[in-house]
Amino acid sequence: MHSPLTNKIMLASPYNYSVGRSGYKVCKITPHHMAGVLTAEQCAATFQNPNRGASANYCIGYDGGIVCNVDEVNRAWTSSNGVNDCQAITIEVSNSQAGGNWPISEASWNSLVNLCVDICKRYGFRLTFDGTPNGSLTMHKMFWATSCPGPYLESKMPELAATVNAILDGGSAPSPTPTPSTEKYGVGTQCCTNTLATSSTGGKVYKGDWEGTITRVVSGAPYPYLLNNGTGWTNDIGIDTDPHVPGQTGADQILTVGSVVTSVAMSLLANGGTKTINGDECVNVPALGGWFPTKFLSEYDASDGAKDNYLANDKAKVYVDQCTVEAINIPYNLAQIHGNWVSATPLTELANGK
Repeated sequence: MHSPLTNKIMLASPYNYSVGRSGYKVCKITPHHMAGVLTAEQCAATFQNPNRGASANYCIGYDGGIVCNVDEVNRAWTSSNGVNDCQAITIEVSNSQAGGNWPISEASWNSLVNLCVDICKRYGFRLTFDGTPNGSLTMHKMFWATSCPGPYLESKMPELAATVNAILDGGSAPSPTPTPSTEKYGVGTQCCTNTLATSSTGGKVYKGDWEGTITRVVSGAPYPYLLNNGTGWTNDIGIDTDPHVPGQTGADQILTVGSVVTSVAMSLLANGGTKTINGDECVNVPALGGWFPTKFLSEYDASDGAKDNYLANDKAKVYVDQCTVEAINIPYNLAQIHGNWVSATPLTELANGK
């Protein structure tokens, strides 16, 4: 049993939770913080290690994604207290910045509020926070010598209870206090950068020359700025050490023969499987126009449950490894890379052709 708000189910190792709730009814919620900037999938994956000795009913990533890690009928091992965990739905929430007061993003906050509302509705209770284990909203530090859920989320507990109860009453929910950005640049900033990563937490990092507009900021992430809703992620160093100004970079996104390119993240065709073409294992990438050799692709993130570069899983998201455009067909918007004609649309130029 899990919330309909769940984006994915990644069950913890059976060595990391208890079956059932020892006769207790669910009547509490215990939010924790991850003490790091993680996706929900990354957090849930740590609880799949049979030696971890911990788990949570839900994980909420820095982007607001929700993963069910332990079915609600079972007791997760989260709060260092058996009675609390038998009564509580426990939720691990990513931080938006590592260290300091350990803030969380507005996306994580909104997902936490919505998940708490759903839990309260289904189990028929309201949130009360009085700073003791007697309330229906509890904290890890009430049961163990820890700072969890961190200063920021602890300060938000009264607001969380008020917000959830207001929604349960059908009234207007109090506006959540947004997490102040600690980053130098904000959404809407036009910039040039010499560094792009495939995710805000890193992934594969490229050096080149790009320009664009910052369309999203993930405070505290190693590469907090998303350019153009998908070109890639960059940071202060990449921007501040690039000698160009917008409009004068070496990558104008007009592909020519010799252009050095990669691509945005692309999905594989559902149930497409693999096919051997000219001795190469290939997968069907609709954005490129069809079959493409896996040896020239890398996995973008852990959309398929694990970032293991296993591309035969059709839930994986991929991108084209850095390569050079060999030919261009302008009327049909095609580019030739590695001897294959593909749609030029998902390709992203790193440097101009000569």
